[in-house]
Amino acid sequence: MSCVRPSRVPSLGSRGDEDILRTLGTLHSHLPMGLNSFRAYKISVQFYFLCEGLKCSRHLHDQLIQAASSITLNLAEGSAKPTAKDRDRFYSIALGSLRECEAILDLAKVKNSDEIAKVLNQLGSHVFQLCRWRKRASE
Repeated sequence: MSCVRPSRVPSLGSRGDEDILRTLGTLHSHLPMGLNSFRAYKISVQFYFLCEGLKCSRHLHDQLIQAASSITLNLAEGSAKPTAKDRDRFYSIALGSLRECEAILDLAKVKNSDEIAKVLNQLGSHVFQLCRWRKRASE
């Protein structure tokens, strides 16, 4: 089952690559920014991959991976929502998942985690600012 309706997918045979990219760009022009320029999203992906490489008990590692992926997925989904209220909800969920990751890392007592702590703090700052900025914008 396809997620995209075939009638909305441009045909490669009828147009050049530039036309297709222009068409795809207009399909997503309502987005506030692309994920490639969304700094919090990029940092969350980096954090996720750092979490994958951590050594800790299996149940904490599984929970950490789930929470880290939740940050990335909620930032991505929230950035595509058309209303401020919807974006606020997803960014708040991402912040909650970030706090969950902090707690898991405390419980796991991960050694030599300077890099992950630095990335987590940077990510926390960005996500907190998104939530704070969104809250001010909606007032």
